[in-house]
Amino acid sequence: NFKLRLAAATLGHTGPTLVAMATAITLLCGIPAVQHIATRHLFAKTEVDFATCAGCECWDTISVGSRETPGHHAYHSVYWNSNGCTLAMYCLTVLQALLCYKAVESLTCIVMRHGLSKLRPAFVCLTLLNIYPNYYSWWSYLMYLNEKTPMYSLIRHHMYFYASELIVAALVLHLCNVESAINRVKLSIVFCLAASHLVSGFADHYLFDPASAAVRASRLASFMHHSRNAGLMLPDLAHVLVSGRYLQPMLAKANTVEGLQLESPWSCWWRWAILLAVSMLLFCVSQAL
Repeated sequence: NFKLRLAAATLGHTGPTLVAMATAITLLCGIPAVQHIATRHLFAKTEVDFATCAGCECWDTISVGSRETPGHHAYHSVYWNSNGCTLAMYCLTVLQALLCYKAVESLTCIVMRHGLSKLRPAFVCLTLLNIYPNYYSWWSYLMYLNEKTPMYSLIRHHMYFYASELIVAALVLHLCNVESAINRVKLSIVFCLAASHLVSGFADHYLFDPASAAVRASRLASFMHHSRNAGLMLPDLAHVLVSGRYLQPMLAKANTVEGLQLESPWSCWWRWAILLAVSMLLFCVSQAL
């Protein structure tokens, strides 16, 4: 196996770096889940008495065989029924885990073969910033499938974010390698999708779906609410700034002939206008779903 031989040949030189990098990325991927589950205890409505849990008729108990029956079972951290939604939740979770694994594998392979010098720091940072938005999308879809109503109606709206976030994450991960060519098409896709996320996220979080009175009344709940919004919007802002920084000289390059600058670098405003118009069109699509 080529990967095993490569790992054996380079482990003596890059082993500590590789282990440290893989461990760091794994821990970063786990932080959103730990933070999410841990902070939920701060908003617990009531304490659950594990010893006196009387069971629930809503659980079909098929997963535990004949040991328990509906309404007559002990406490479980997770209850899942055997139906199509559970299968969809399982497949979605496996898909997300595989994508996370491939992302870590891609970065570690670059380090194993060429070292850290072959990574673009800006795009590596964007890849790390993509962890929370992708985790949030996965969790949201689990909740949509699990609760069905009234959240089920949001599946189509969130599908735009989920699909486009995967596209952005894939392109950014691809551009982490300095051997991957940077061109206007790739950067334009990242810029337009990130800009549409930014505008749509602001509209969803602050205009069309403001925090409830209960959230505003609690400082802790309000802090967590705004932290979530920042965790979703700041990565999009970073994608817009980084991709825009790389795009600016590329768009201005069209105004040069044999190295002679014909116009000001910012005279290509109409190209930026087209990108912003595409971003707003994508925003309208996300709101129409």
